[in-house]
Amino acid sequence: MPAPWSARSPLTRACSPTRRARTSACSRPASASLGPRLAWARAESAQVAADAVAAAQVTPETAWQNINGLRGLDAPALAAAIELAAWRQRTAIELDRPLGQIVNDKQIIELARSRPTGEAGLRNIKGLSELARRRGDELVAAIAAARPADVPTFAAWRSPSTRAQRWSDLLLALVHVISDQTGVAGRLIATRTDVEEFARTVDEHGLPAAATLPALATWRRAVIGELWSRWLRGEVSILGDLASPHGIKLGYDQPTQ
Repeated sequence: MPAPWSARSPLTRACSPTRRARTSACSRPASASLGPRLAWARAESAQVAADAVAAAQVTPETAWQNINGLRGLDAPALAAAIELAAWRQRTAIELDRPLGQIVNDKQIIELARSRPTGEAGLRNIKGLSELARRRGDELVAAIAAARPADVPTFAAWRSPSTRAQRWSDLLLALVHVISDQTGVAGRLIATRTDVEEFARTVDEHGLPAAATLPALATWRRAVIGELWSRWLRGEVSILGDLASPHGIKLGYDQPTQ
């Protein structure tokens, strides 16, 4: 049986049972060796388990709701994406494969936009899996089955403001700093998508509106969310640092509360 996520993650692997047996640095109990990272790993493991339960409830008819990048698609492209998502879900269930091994979200969006009508069009989709290419006729059929008149209506999509884009770059820089300090992989602290969502939410609705986002509503609050909030309030500055791997360090203009 594979080890649970928490035992395999970057949050806990520093003192694996094998390494602990031969390394004096790992002779302390795991809780002492990991410090706060143990609580972070447990919280993240619980979320992964909850996500897995939620994923098991997804049906071909609802699969499109979990695809990133749908906003901004016109009705024909959205209709194609809905059919492609349903095909991917059915195929993944049939073959007992992860969704990404069938077709990833980015490829679904690309297929939905280009809407190929034959094998030649599929060849233009970069990185398409061999499995998907073998079932190219099914992909084309799914696209042909799209019904633009039946797609849901999204609010008009707008690109983020210049301010939000600048914030995103600097918030991501803070993630790199905290990753260096904690030894936790940056992608576990916050992805670029997380960063951009946080920046856009604060830009359009104010800092309180971000309270339900992962950076403030999960274990990440103590790791990065509070720092982001303090930086946006002007309580933390980003300084150049020739000795830092990322070239920056933090300056605290006010004492930590």
